Amino acid sequence: MKKVHRSVPDVPQAVADQGADILERYFNRYGVTRATHLPEPAKIEMLRELRAFYSVELPQGWLEKARQRAQQRAWWQRMAIWFREALGLE
Repeated sequence: MKKVHRSVPDVPQAVADQGADILERYFNRYGVTRATHLPEPAKIEMLRELRAFYSVELPQGWLEKARQRAQQRAWWQRMAIWFREALGLE
């Protein structure tokens, strides 16, 4: 699992790598190192492409489950959810 952004739950490593490839393609195209340096039209285009990519690549209930998992405060609750998902019980 890889953290895409601090406000976004963890995603599978392969999916995160493909998302990073999209970012790198835009950075290389415009010769910048940060998204804040991209021109506004490029930012909008990149955002739309990333949203489309993640909506296709991530399973249907992923975001809802990830939000529920993030709301759990106790470490043992997070661990229990992780084990249930790892065993395929959830």
